[in-house]
Parts: sequence; C-alpha cells; structure tokens
Amino acid sequence: MMRQPFKDSRVGASRALTFDVAERPAPGTPVGAGRWPYVAAHPDAWLRPWAGVVLAQDDPRAWTGTIAFSGRPKRSAVRDHLDDLAKRGCPIEAVPVLWDFDGDQVVRWESRHKLVTVAEDVSSWTHKRAAALLAEEQRRKGCASTAMRDQHLQAA
Repeated sequence: MMRQPFKDSRVGASRALTFDVAERPAPGTPVGAGRWPYVAAHPDAWLRPWAGVVLAQDDPRAWTGTIAFSGRPKRSAVRDHLDDLAKRGCPIEAVPVLWDFDGDQVVRWESRHKLVTVAEDVSSWTHKRAAALLAEEQRRKGCASTAMRDQHLQAA
C-alpha cells in the first residue's frame, strides 16, 4: 500500500496528515486539484489556485441536483442511496469537493488521484507560472532580436 503525505494547510496547523492512495482524504481536508484561474492566458494574468474542502460522501450538498436527487436531499435519504449502491456492487470512487469560486460554492466530484494538498498545488502553480513567465520573456527577446535583424538586413 502506497502512502502519500497530506499536509494540513489550514492557518496555524502544523501537523501532517497522511492518506492512502486507495482511500479518500478525510472530510474537512483542504485540497487542490490543479484548478488555476486564467491559466490559458498570459502568465501575468494567472490567479492563485482554487482550494476546496473534501465533503463526506453522505453530505447532502454533494447530492443536490444529481440524477439520484432532484432537489436537496436529507442525509438519511443519501445514506439509503449509498447503501443501495453498495448492495448492488457499485462503489463510488470519486470524492465530493466543495469549491468556493469567489463566493459561488459548487460541489464537484473529483478523482482522488487528482487531489493534492493546497500547499502542493500552490507550489506547482508557482513553478509552472515562473517557467511560463521565463518562456514569455525569452519569446519576447527572440522576437525583438528577429525584428532588429530584419531592420538591419533591410537597411543594408
């Protein structure tokens, strides 16, 4: 069984959590999943990664508006549904995560393999943004030197 560190990134928290890759992170755990606003734009426009919070599998917010429930279900109805799925041999592999997109709270079911600590997500974002800024700077220098070369050739 492979274990990976899962650090608690809440303010003031210094304890390290671990979770088994085959298991879900505990409900209430802050996570990231590579959700980086404006990553397709110029690196100067990139915003910090979104952070989410893992919900319990029987949390009614995770099931609101799904095929199983048209409205917001009661927790007991969700538990009955989960028991029914377990009896039929239909395990749920995904993890419900509550994302706060600038005040718009949305639940997305994420692959547990995609989830990382918030610190890991920010670190990855920082490194990729720095690399993208460097590549943009090199592209500009290349364009500038090409333009200067073209001007020099036209003058000759």
